[in-house]
Amino acid sequence: MEHLEVIVSGTTHPVFIIDENSREIVQTNNVAQADLAEGRLIGKNIDDIVRRPLLSSLPYVFFSGQWYSMGQDPFQFECRSLAKIALKARQNVPSAETIRHWKEMIAVLLNRLRSPLTGMQGYAELMLDGMKLDSNKKRIEKIQAGIQQLFDIMDEMESLHLISSKENKDEVITTDISAVVDNIVSKYPREIRASIKVRQPEKTGTFDCPPSDTEQILTTLLENAVEHTLGDRGIIFIDILSPRSIKVSHGGEAIPKPIVDNIFYPFITSKAQNLGFGLTKALLYARKNGGSIFLTENNDADGISFLFCLPPSS
Repeated sequence: MEHLEVIVSGTTHPVFIIDENSREIVQTNNVAQADLAEGRLIGKNIDDIVRRPLLSSLPYVFFSGQWYSMGQDPFQFECRSLAKIALKARQNVPSAETIRHWKEMIAVLLNRLRSPLTGMQGYAELMLDGMKLDSNKKRIEKIQAGIQQLFDIMDEMESLHLISSKENKDEVITTDISAVVDNIVSKYPREIRASIKVRQPEKTGTFDCPPSDTEQILTTLLENAVEHTLGDRGIIFIDILSPRSIKVSHGGEAIPKPIVDNIFYPFITSKAQNLGFGLTKALLYARKNGGSIFLTENNDADGISFLFCLPPSS
C-alpha cells in the first residue's frame, strides 16, 4: 500500500483510491480524511461518502458539505482494477473567502456613499423648490434622476450584502414547488407566459428548500432565460426533476467563454445598465441551503441550461 500512499500524497484537494469492482476506498490522502470527521474512510463505499446529484452524468459531486468537480483515472495495481478519484474546487464559482471580501467592500461603500448622496438629494430638492424657470427645473430633475440611479445601484449592492453566508442546517423547510413556479410565471405578460413550459415527469409536490429562497433562485434563472431567449427558439423549460433539483433551459446563442469562466461573479454582464448580480445572488441563496447552481449546457445547438441542485440525499 506504500505505493498507493505516494499516488495520493502531495495534493491540497481530497483524493481517493478505490477498487473499481467493489467501489471500496482502499487509500485516501490526509486532506480527504481531515475533511470528514466520521472515522477512517478506508473500507467504506465511495458512493456513500462522495455523492452525486440526480443527474449522475454531471462531473460534480458533494463531499463533506461542499461541491466539487470530480476526475477519475483508472489504473492497474497488483492485478487489481483501481481508480484514482480527485475532487477539485469548481473553477467558475467564488470561494467563501472571496464572498466575505465582497461583502466587506460593499459595506464600506454603502457606509461612505449614502450620507453624501442623501445630502445631495436634499439640496437638489431645495434648489428645485426655489426655481421658477422650467428649463432650470428640468436640469435639476435630471440631476435628481442620476442621484436616484445611484441609490438604486446601492440598494442592489445591499441586497447581495444581506444574503446570509451561514448555511441553514436546521430542519428542512419544504416548498410547494408548483405554487412557487406558478407565482413566478404569473408575473410575466401573457405572450411570455405562453412560451414557458413546466415539466414534472414525477409528481413532485414539494421541494426541500424554503419558499423565499427557492423563489429568489428560480426568479433569477427564469429572468435570465427570458432575457436571452431568441425568436422561434423561444421556448423556456422549467424541469422539476426531483425534490432536490430543478433545471431551467432555453434556446439561444451560447454564452461566450470569457463570461462562462466568471459567470457566478458580480459585475459580469453584457448589459450596460446591469450590475451582473443576478446569478451571484442566486448562487448565494443556493449555498445558504447547502446547494449550488451549475451551467449544464451551453451551445448553439442545445441552448443554455442551469441546474439548481440541493445536496443529494444520503
